[in-house]
Amino acid sequence: MNSRQLEVFRAIMHYGTLTRAAQELNVSQSALSQVLLRMEDQIGLLFLREKGRLIPTALAELLYPEVDRVFGEIQNLRNLTEEIRLGRMAPVRVSSSAPLLMSFLPPLKHAIRESGLGVELVADVHGVGVIFDKVAAGAAEIGLTMIPSSSPKLRTEVVGETEMVCLLPTDHRLTGRDTVDITDLRGEALISYRRDNDFGVILAKVYAESGSTFRPDIEIDVSMTSVIFVQQALGVAVVEGASPWSAFSGVTVRPFRPKVYLPICIITSAFRLPTRSQVLIENNLRQISQARYNF
Repeated sequence: MNSRQLEVFRAIMHYGTLTRAAQELNVSQSALSQVLLRMEDQIGLLFLREKGRLIPTALAELLYPEVDRVFGEIQNLRNLTEEIRLGRMAPVRVSSSAPLLMSFLPPLKHAIRESGLGVELVADVHGVGVIFDKVAAGAAEIGLTMIPSSSPKLRTEVVGETEMVCLLPTDHRLTGRDTVDITDLRGEALISYRRDNDFGVILAKVYAESGSTFRPDIEIDVSMTSVIFVQQALGVAVVEGASPWSAFSGVTVRPFRPKVYLPICIITSAFRLPTRSQVLIENNLRQISQARYNF
């Protein structure tokens, strides 16, 4: 398929009729029909004609995800060349978990400003599965997670590590300890992750290996929600240690034992070459991680 055929196929799959696809592409229906017929001569039957609608065949359904990805890559290239033509650097999109975004974004913004290179950074917060999908699809250049990817489409670079910590109300009996052991939490109301959450799965295994059962009294999906409950003395929390917990009043942070290490991961595409702006962002992320996590 050439780029025009990709565009036509994608539009027909999306809109379901030649008429609507032709309107969106601003071409005549007959011209679109000719492109489709040439494609089917080359590849095979892509659509069944049924009462004015085009029903995708199994072949079309098989091709569509890859065509959509390639079309996205072409669009990204068009955007990049336009940015270059206008003398601007393309923005770098970072998709991150909330703890890492809060930890990395302020120093990263300062580093970009001090570089004077005019790099534009666009950041958003998502769960780990969405981060992997966005980077794989080209909707983000960089992902920041505490869970490595096993996908062959993605490259995982571990640039640091943190560990699980225990959040305690400031007047709690355990604040005098240097660390909080899993056995110290027996009888305490536990605030932690749902057991089907990535971190919950990790903690359930640690608890099982210690002869205990991981059964939070208050289950959370997002680490930051634990702070409200701890501040109200509704329990003690076991959560990731990457968030800036020291910024919250009424909460004391102690290392959790046994140690549960969590990698700080930069996720990038295994197939796309990074832009100059992306390389700059990645280098700064490595430096920030090295300084913050002594990696």
